[in-house]
Amino acid sequence: MISYTLRELTMADYDTVYHIWQETPGMGLSSVDSRENIAKFLQANPALSFVAEIDGEIIGTVLAGNDSRRGFLYHLTVLPQFRKQGIATALIREALSGLKKLGIVKCHLFVLTSNSSAMEYYCKIGWQERVDIQVFSTDIK
Repeated sequence: MISYTLRELTMADYDTVYHIWQETPGMGLSSVDSRENIAKFLQANPALSFVAEIDGEIIGTVLAGNDSRRGFLYHLTVLPQFRKQGIATALIREALSGLKKLGIVKCHLFVLTSNSSAMEYYCKIGWQERVDIQVFSTDIK
């Protein structure tokens, strides 16, 4: 087992984590992941998003936020060479712990339907797939 640490994600990490997100198959990125928008997200959701590090190098990320009723996880990823060692689960646990401290008792996440490995992972760790809802999106202009 490798030794890693978790710490809060900051804007100083943006370039590194954005590059990791870009290199992660199945990760959906858009204009809402710009530096400006991630800064607003972190400011609105302090102490909920984390990175995993080995010797100061970021190897994994998770963003977490809430709408005061439900939590949401975004952009969970661990570099391929460090997967299957509990790092993603630790990142999720840290994010959920932060949400719980805020009184949030339910959390959702979004997975692209083409990302079968992510869907398999979330089912394996106990998340339930919702087949009773559909997600709709629009750009606000």
